[in-house]
Amino acid sequence: KGSLTSVQGEFEIGSQYHFHMETQSCIVRPIEEGQFEVFSATQHMDGVQKSIAMALGINMNKINVSVRRLGGAYGGKINQPHFIAAACAVAANKVKRS
Repeated sequence: KGSLTSVQGEFEIGSQYHFHMETQSCIVRPIEEGQFEVFSATQHMDGVQKSIAMALGINMNKINVSVRRLGGAYGGKINQPHFIAAACAVAANKVKRS
């Protein structure tokens, strides 16, 4: 029987100067052996890919990032989606499903 691990902590992004109309969203789906398909609302696909690779300890070429057309202003879709995508990837990897 496996042991149960509890993780606690806080993460602060900093002050918010304005309210973004588009929410942060991401879907990560394990596909072929060790590869992941990622749908992220981001303007910085390379950053999302790198964050997921670092979180999972895998090469960036194992991660396929797709982005639908989205609006952009104020930078809300540049850095913040990295954290959401990495968390989704860790969860998807753990349960082996999206």
